[in-house]
Amino acid sequence: MSNEEVAKRAEKLIGAIPYSLLWNNCEHFVTYCRYGTPVSQQTEKFCNFLKMAIRDQRSVLLTSLLGVMSILYFGVAPTTTLPTILIPFTLWMAG
Repeated sequence: MSNEEVAKRAEKLIGAIPYSLLWNNCEHFVTYCRYGTPVSQQTEKFCNFLKMAIRDQRSVLLTSLLGVMSILYFGVAPTTTLPTILIPFTLWMAG
């Protein structure tokens, strides 16, 4: 694709696509205009890091420990107990 065609495609898309930091940022815009596929290496690396952190069993232990500490500090209440149970469980299931 020539530079002029890329520029025309970009001009058509300006303001037509909503911005999203993870799913439709400036890197996505540029790669779509140039190659026809919206790709962002930075967001892919970030999402891969998040997946790795979520799947790591240490994150389950850390969130469990933080949850128990919040219950001990703030007392037993739905706002402390439910996250203490649900967040580590969700991380465990995702891993």
